[in-house]
Amino acid sequence: MADTNTNTQQGQENVSTEGAVEQQAATFTQADVDNIVNKRLERERKKYPSADELTAFRAWKQSQQTENEKMDALQRERLRLPRLSLSSTSGRSICSRRA
Repeated sequence: MADTNTNTQQGQENVSTEGAVEQQAATFTQADVDNIVNKRLERERKKYPSADELTAFRAWKQSQQTENEKMDALQRERLRLPRLSLSSTSGRSICSRRA
Protein backbone atom coordinates (compact mmCIF):
# COMPACT_ATOMS: atom_id res chain seq x y z
CA MET A 1 0.00 0.00 0.00
CA ALA A 2 2.85 2.36 0.72
CA ASP A 3 4.30 1.52 -2.69
CA THR A 4 1.05 2.54 -4.36
CA ASN A 5 1.07 5.93 -2.64
CA THR A 6 4.69 6.51 -3.66
CA ASN A 7 3.97 5.63 -7.29
CA THR A 8 0.92 7.91 -7.32
CA GLN A 9 2.91 10.81 -5.92
CA GLN A 10 5.68 10.29 -8.49
CA GLY A 11 3.09 10.17 -11.26
CA GLN A 12 1.58 13.45 -10.08
CA GLU A 13 5.03 15.06 -9.95
CA ASN A 14 5.71 13.94 -13.52
CA VAL A 15 2.41 15.38 -14.69
CA SER A 16 2.99 18.71 -12.95
CA THR A 17 6.54 18.90 -14.32
CA GLU A 18 5.33 18.18 -17.87
CA GLY A 19 2.62 20.81 -17.48
CA ALA A 20 5.22 23.38 -16.44
CA VAL A 21 7.38 22.56 -19.46
CA GLU A 22 4.40 22.87 -21.79
CA GLN A 23 3.43 26.16 -20.18
CA GLN A 24 6.93 27.57 -20.63
CA ALA A 25 7.03 26.50 -24.28
CA ALA A 26 3.77 28.36 -24.98
CA THR A 27 5.12 31.70 -23.73
CA PHE A 28 6.19 34.09 -26.51
CA THR A 29 7.53 37.62 -26.52
CA GLN A 30 5.93 40.23 -28.74
CA ALA A 31 8.95 40.07 -31.05
CA ASP A 32 8.45 36.30 -31.41
CA VAL A 33 4.78 36.75 -32.27
CA ASP A 34 5.59 39.52 -34.77
CA ASN A 35 8.19 37.29 -36.42
CA ILE A 36 5.76 34.35 -36.67
CA VAL A 37 3.02 36.54 -38.13
CA ASN A 38 5.38 38.18 -40.66
CA LYS A 39 6.62 34.79 -41.87
CA ARG A 40 3.05 33.59 -42.30
CA LEU A 41 2.08 36.73 -44.22
CA GLU A 42 5.08 36.31 -46.52
CA ARG A 43 4.05 32.74 -47.34
CA GLU A 44 0.48 33.87 -48.03
CA ARG A 45 1.58 36.76 -50.27
CA LYS A 46 3.70 34.43 -52.39
CA LYS A 47 0.55 32.54 -53.38
CA TYR A 48 -0.91 35.51 -55.26
CA PRO A 49 0.54 37.56 -58.13
CA SER A 50 1.49 41.19 -57.66
CA ALA A 51 -0.35 44.07 -59.36
CA ASP A 52 2.40 44.33 -61.99
CA GLU A 53 2.17 40.63 -62.76
CA LEU A 54 -1.61 40.86 -63.11
CA THR A 55 -1.33 43.81 -65.49
CA ALA A 56 1.24 42.00 -67.59
CA PHE A 57 -0.94 38.87 -67.72
CA ARG A 58 -4.02 40.84 -68.79
CA ALA A 59 -2.03 42.55 -71.55
CA TRP A 60 -0.67 39.21 -72.73
CA LYS A 61 -4.13 37.64 -72.64
CA GLN A 62 -5.58 40.49 -74.66
CA SER A 63 -2.80 40.21 -77.25
CA GLN A 64 -3.65 36.53 -77.71
CA GLN A 65 -7.29 37.18 -78.66
CA THR A 66 -8.45 36.86 -82.24
CA GLU A 67 -10.28 39.69 -83.99
CA ASN A 68 -13.66 38.03 -83.41
CA GLU A 69 -12.97 37.61 -79.70
CA LYS A 70 -11.92 41.28 -79.47
CA MET A 71 -15.16 42.38 -81.14
CA ASP A 72 -17.23 40.17 -78.84
CA ALA A 73 -15.48 41.60 -75.78
CA LEU A 74 -16.09 45.14 -77.07
CA GLN A 75 -19.78 44.39 -77.61
CA ARG A 76 -20.12 42.97 -74.09
CA GLU A 77 -18.43 46.08 -72.67
CA ARG A 78 -20.80 48.37 -74.55
CA LEU A 79 -23.81 46.48 -73.22
CA ARG A 80 -22.58 46.93 -69.66
CA LEU A 81 -22.25 50.73 -69.96
CA PRO A 82 -25.31 52.72 -68.87
CA ARG A 83 -27.26 54.17 -71.73
CA LEU A 84 -27.92 57.87 -71.95
CA SER A 85 -31.58 58.67 -71.74
CA LEU A 86 -32.93 61.48 -73.91
CA SER A 87 -36.46 61.28 -72.53
CA SER A 88 -35.86 64.26 -70.22
CA THR A 89 -36.02 66.72 -73.15
CA SER A 90 -39.34 65.26 -74.37
CA GLY A 91 -38.35 65.73 -77.97
CA ARG A 92 -38.21 69.52 -77.67
CA SER A 93 -35.20 71.45 -78.66
CA ILE A 94 -33.48 73.33 -75.86
CA CYS A 95 -32.79 76.33 -78.05
CA SER A 96 -36.27 76.65 -79.55
CA ARG A 97 -37.58 80.03 -78.39
CA ARG A 98 -39.92 82.04 -80.46
CA ALA A 99 -39.31 85.69 -80.53
